[in-house]
Amino acid sequence: MTQVWSLIWDSFRESIDRMMFWVMVVLTVVLAAAMACVSFDEKGVNILFGAWKIESESFSLSNPDFSSFVGTIVVKFIADYYLGLLGVIVALITTAGVFPSLMTSGTVDLLLSKPMSRSKLFLSKYIGALTFVFLQSLLFVGLTFLVMGIRWHVWIWGYWGFVLLLVILFSYLFAFTALFGVMTRSSLTALLLTGVAWMVIWTPTAAADTLEAFRMAPGMTVNGEPVERSDEMGKWERVFRTASWFVPKTTDITEIAGQWVGAALFSDLLLSVSDSAPEQQRRDLEESREFESKVSPVDPLTSIGSSLLSEAVIVLLAMYQFGRRDY
Repeated sequence: MTQVWSLIWDSFRESIDRMMFWVMVVLTVVLAAAMACVSFDEKGVNILFGAWKIESESFSLSNPDFSSFVGTIVVKFIADYYLGLLGVIVALITTAGVFPSLMTSGTVDLLLSKPMSRSKLFLSKYIGALTFVFLQSLLFVGLTFLVMGIRWHVWIWGYWGFVLLLVILFSYLFAFTALFGVMTRSSLTALLLTGVAWMVIWTPTAAADTLEAFRMAPGMTVNGEPVERSDEMGKWERVFRTASWFVPKTTDITEIAGQWVGAALFSDLLLSVSDSAPEQQRRDLEESREFESKVSPVDPLTSIGSSLLSEAVIVLLAMYQFGRRDY
């Protein structure tokens, strides 16, 4: 067991030695500092420590929906883009070389000369990469949680779940990076192939959601012509929804995060700040809200459970390839 922990620590240490890790730390501190420049009071929003004030009933502390609106902002603009996109991409770049560097002649021979199986060696390195992402996301969530609590007067305890969700999202993709890294022994190739895999596993859920939008949204038109809600559309939606069961569902992570922080519907947020918008725009937003409210929420247990099963298959395949390769 001591060997396993030593290897996990070694993998983590290799990751933090890379420049990209420290770039991410700096970006985290900068983002937290930028959030600290904003505060809320009974009248609205204060920007740059009160240098610029925006009176808004929707974003005042007296608004009973204020906490859920903050949750929506955090999920849509901070977690989705920073944690879910930029954070995962940087983490993949940082950890892409874990297995190619391990399989370098001499390195793997030295490790395998000790009484340790190849499967244990593989899993130790794999867990080490996940540990790196866990600590990186813990730093980000911890700093921004304190800013929201102290400066924004909102303590969203479900926000801590973002740490787990980011690690899970990263693990979905790192399974492919590990597999391609073992197969090609190239960090760059593994990273590029992971990007292709990300697009492939994103497609079924995105296609099913798009077809559901066409089927459920009232008055949906394309080029001014009403969209026919045919049985064929429903059939393809079921096909894509079934296909999504066999791949990790990366697109579900944002919606699960929204559930955990009690975020409001995004269209509700837009409606609350569009009092002076044209009537047609408000009707469009109300139709969007109606659609959002009809869409079945993602079940976290089902989504994460089935995705982890798919990931396990990929990891086992990578472990098999690692075990049978000659070094």
